[in-house]
Amino acid sequence: MSQSLVFINAPQAWAIVLLILPALLFIAVLPYYKALRRRDASKSIVPTAICVVSRFVCLAVVCALLMQPRINQQSTVTEAAPLAVIVDASTSMSHHDTDAGSRSEWARNFINGTTLDALESRYDLKYFQAARTLSLSSRDDIINPSAPTSALGESLLEIEAEYRSRRLPDVLLISDGRSNDGRTLEDVGVILQQKRMRAFSIGVGTDNSVPDLVLEQVQSAKQILSGDVGLFTLRLRALSSAAIDSATVELRDQLGNLLDTHAIQQPTADGVQFVLSSQFDQAGDNTLTATVAPAAGEVNLSNNSIKFNLRVLNTRVRVLYVEGKPRWEYRFLKERLIRATNDIEAQCWLAEADRQFEQEHSATTTALRAVPTDVETLLDHYDVIIIGDVSPLQISHDPLASQDFLNSVAKFVESGGGLLMLAGPQYNPLHYLDTTLGNMLPVVIDPQATPLNAEFRPQPSDLAHPHPASLLSTNLQENAALWQNATPLWWMFPSQRLKNGAQAWLVSDSAENEFGPLVVAASHNVPHGRVAFFGTDETWRWRFPAGEKYVQSFWRGALRYLASARLHNNRGRIRLEAERQIVELGEYVTIEARILDSGYKPIIQDDGIPLFNSAGEQVLSLQLVERDGDVSYRGSYRPQQLGDVELYITENSSAKSMVSARLHLNVVLTSKEMADLTLNSSGLQSLATQTDGVYYTADKLQDILDDLDGGQPIVRVIDEQFAFIKPWWVFALFFVAIVSEWLIRKKKNLC
Repeated sequence: MSQSLVFINAPQAWAIVLLILPALLFIAVLPYYKALRRRDASKSIVPTAICVVSRFVCLAVVCALLMQPRINQQSTVTEAAPLAVIVDASTSMSHHDTDAGSRSEWARNFINGTTLDALESRYDLKYFQAARTLSLSSRDDIINPSAPTSALGESLLEIEAEYRSRRLPDVLLISDGRSNDGRTLEDVGVILQQKRMRAFSIGVGTDNSVPDLVLEQVQSAKQILSGDVGLFTLRLRALSSAAIDSATVELRDQLGNLLDTHAIQQPTADGVQFVLSSQFDQAGDNTLTATVAPAAGEVNLSNNSIKFNLRVLNTRVRVLYVEGKPRWEYRFLKERLIRATNDIEAQCWLAEADRQFEQEHSATTTALRAVPTDVETLLDHYDVIIIGDVSPLQISHDPLASQDFLNSVAKFVESGGGLLMLAGPQYNPLHYLDTTLGNMLPVVIDPQATPLNAEFRPQPSDLAHPHPASLLSTNLQENAALWQNATPLWWMFPSQRLKNGAQAWLVSDSAENEFGPLVVAASHNVPHGRVAFFGTDETWRWRFPAGEKYVQSFWRGALRYLASARLHNNRGRIRLEAERQIVELGEYVTIEARILDSGYKPIIQDDGIPLFNSAGEQVLSLQLVERDGDVSYRGSYRPQQLGDVELYITENSSAKSMVSARLHLNVVLTSKEMADLTLNSSGLQSLATQTDGVYYTADKLQDILDDLDGGQPIVRVIDEQFAFIKPWWVFALFFVAIVSEWLIRKKKNLC
């Protein structure tokens, strides 16, 4: 316990020195001013001086008593100085500079080493992770490099808030110095220096760029029908300052059989997009792997391969084709549908045919005697409905049944079915604009528009990223050549433009308007099914180099695309989807599930639906969302590992029960984080220099304990008491001073 004299009501020191003491001296001298002026030079000044001093002492004692003097008794404890250990948790720390491991693994080994043991004995240590923001952590779980962006400078400034009302700590930063958001390390160094915070930084990584090829998934088939070609769109990026001449990517099945290869010349950091493909004839589950051969000197091979899970179904697309008259388009398309016995089950309905006419159909089905008009029948028997050039009032022999059919088709699409509207010269699309199907079209139609009769060739709307239905060859150059050399068409019903969210399949190579090339074919989602519009009735003219197979491939791909929501998970009754299939590491993605009963009515589960990962662990609970009669279950999921992530829901909410729907996400490294992976040694060194700290490289780590020697300890008061001083000596001093002045003044007759 320590003791000290304090004055509770004492004014500031400058007031005492400049105001109070001069005033007291003036008052003490004033009574003797005349005596001092009349003093004979032969007489001593000592008596007068004693009187002045005695009066000054008396006045000083009185003032001191007015300031309430007390004896301050304190009990204190001494604490270690604070030190904040901050580890960079951004994705760039997952990069491998050597074959010894990633930057985060190096940091983890350092955190668990003897240097930190020694620092813990000297300092009051706190551990933090720095990424988008600063977060408190612990020594055991501090390394988690998954943040898609890093605001390293902003995170350092948040230290002040973490130590509010306490002494600000010194900082030990373990990082590669890469920050792509907020203030720079140089700017933050100035601010920390003003706050008297020292920053010691350890650089992790190398200044030289190590070659690193990164294979990323852009789009891939998850489920196809037997006989289909599975398409896998990939992107290859080269994260290296040195040019890489070429790279080869291979696609293999679970047995190691080579399915496809692709050679890429001089890949760049922005990436080169390409397609791998293979035809799958056998039904079942397949695990495929795409692998890029390592570049010379590459050490990080963890991102050189991607796995795909592909399910091949032996299922036919069930099609209802409604037409008015047997026009050329009907005759050719009908034959293609009926002949494709392995892929399609078709039933046709010619609305203007004689009542005794036997409607045409596939061999595995029966002829229709009437067009189905209730939604339950449509959902139970069909996946795609094609409506050709038929009057909406004459689809059935009963006009009221025709309206029922249109209303049921709209509900069929809303429940996940596919609809294809084939334009014609008489009724489609103009006569449908005021029906329930008019608003479902993916294009905007001018009611006053008239057909165009001029030569044109349909072309993919985007040659680099063609729609799956317009991808006749996985070689994009060959695909473009096939369309450019196809037989021209001569009739098209023009649309003004695409609706928001719609995607063009094909556009005219010659006709355009203010919105661009005229759309020949397009589709969009409405809301759970798909609707397509085909603005020509002359696909029967199509002739491609190498023959009929490309026409058949187009129609099979188009119908399977429209039926995709119905071809899996109990004909579309159970669906598990993500807002996007490619997710950057650490980024949130919305997961949505829809569950319908056998009557296609929503199933309500108030407590939500558990979402499981491939390990059988529940990672999320999808919560019930009801809006305008629409029922779904949604949640936000944040993947924590790279590569293919499998998620699923089950029939009775148990991880071990039967899986009802699966979802695969491709988790990739963040493009912003991985743009530059070299060590930012200049930024880390500037931060340390400006704050009187030290920058350490791997060969200087032994100096850390010499520089961080414990600092100035914190002395904290745990108990404090104030006691009155003993009054006798104060009064004795006052009495002696005042009596001495009186006696000398009287004896010497000073005033």
